Amino acid sequence: VSYFKLFENAIDLDRFSLVGITELVKKIISDSKYGTVISHSSKMTNPACRFPRVYFECNTIIPDGFLRSGNAPVDFDFHIDAAKLKVFKFLALPYAGSTLLEHLKRDNYDALQDICDIDKETAIEWNNRLKYCITSQDYRSHNLIKQVMFPSDKSYHQLSLLQPSGLVFQLKERIDKINSRSTDAYSGRKSYKEGSYYANGYKTIPNITVTTHGGEHPKNISALNNKHQKCYLLSSVPPLSDNKSVIFPKKDFFRQTLSYNDCKDNLLQLDSIFKIERNEKIPLKNIQKGRNRCLGDILDTIIQKMIAVRAVSSSQYSSKNSQLKAWQRTWLCQEYEKERIEHDQWLNTLCYQISTWINNAYKHTVKQAVLLGEAERMFIQEFIEEHKEVLR
Repeated sequence: VSYFKLFENAIDLDRFSLVGITELVKKIISDSKYGTVISHSSKMTNPACRFPRVYFECNTIIPDGFLRSGNAPVDFDFHIDAAKLKVFKFLALPYAGSTLLEHLKRDNYDALQDICDIDKETAIEWNNRLKYCITSQDYRSHNLIKQVMFPSDKSYHQLSLLQPSGLVFQLKERIDKINSRSTDAYSGRKSYKEGSYYANGYKTIPNITVTTHGGEHPKNISALNNKHQKCYLLSSVPPLSDNKSVIFPKKDFFRQTLSYNDCKDNLLQLDSIFKIERNEKIPLKNIQKGRNRCLGDILDTIIQKMIAVRAVSSSQYSSKNSQLKAWQRTWLCQEYEKERIEHDQWLNTLCYQISTWINNAYKHTVKQAVLLGEAERMFIQEFIEEHKEVLR
């Protein structure tokens, strides 16, 4: 496909001639001296920046999960006039499990011979001419590049901040795959809109800012920018922890701190699972897996509320004014931490109360709730008891 798109207008199908392709490649090689292979685009900061032109490679792979240089295979970028972007497309042609660029970096001119059907001497000449745009770097900064002063010993280094365009667009590709370009993303979103159950579940990354460079002229920025058109910025706002909004319960945690609405979405999902007909072709293990996930999410909500209440217990709890039952005091107050660890009676009572609360929350939240039998109630209680240590 890459070859056809590049050479489409140069092929003479009537005469079955490849002369047009040879002429196009000659022009590409002639234009290559005006461009530079880069990894960091200065024009993504400002289109008027002509430099720096930097190409950085990192071969050290540390499997820590972060998207950074050396940890992910990324496309190279190209700094050149918009009218000469075919140089980038030519260097990016796939060949023998790699790109033409990678072969040229190793002086493997055989790739040029095979692709262009030329003799060895011509291939060596073209290889040497193309090497200029690969090896030529320009480390000058520019007055429009963002500058920072980085402390070093008793002095400072002046650093120019550049966009690692290969990583930027690799991030976009990964986010698109999670949010929209996978089977689970499509099927999961469809099931969510229809209110049906999807066993595999799906992920999504919200709060994404879409940015574009170059406006109506993305070609003027860089080759990768022209290819992808836009990139994403992830939210970098730190989590907020406002303890003033958390009020320590004086009578009952399940009435004053936790509401049915806190778990509404999970309860509705649980209802859709309860209503799955047995004659549907859905394996029982998938139904159980979905039921467990819903109960786990509800338990997570309760735990988050518990952590928030415990964080303010030292400043807000007063034994004189509190009407909390003894088992709730042990569970929620920091001053009872030792008793909480050493004894289990309060924990058994808590598990029973949580399972009861889930049953009541389900009946009050869902309009046409399924009448839960003893088996369902026992399952919920057993699930809570199985995970009770996280409540300690």
